[in-house]
Amino acid sequence: MKICIAQIKTFPTRLEENARKIEDYIGRADARGFELVVFPELALPGYACLDVFRDPAFIEANLAALAALVSFSKGKKAASIVGFVDRSSDGKSLYNSAAVIQDGRIIQTVDKTLLPDYDIFW
Repeated sequence: MKICIAQIKTFPTRLEENARKIEDYIGRADARGFELVVFPELALPGYACLDVFRDPAFIEANLAALAALVSFSKGKKAASIVGFVDRSSDGKSLYNSAAVIQDGRIIQTVDKTLLPDYDIFW
């Protein structure tokens, strides 16, 4: 299996810019015959958004950007793993998650379980 590690620089709260960069790397990896593209933790919303994660509108925009990436993946051979913020079914909890995306659908999501609770993470 050919795996592309996309160590991209993303910026907190810049969903559209981060999504364009992710799309670019998915397209390039797909064109070069990679089967999987792996992106950093919280690549879509950007790491260290701090209190912005408490804004329901931002969480919705993050999920909409993920849905757009899923649509973008339609017809691509390369699968991707993209970090994003997910919410619980009751909407009360947030998760630092990764989505496995392939050919227009989310195959699996995984939530981070060992979360830090110090400094900026508190």
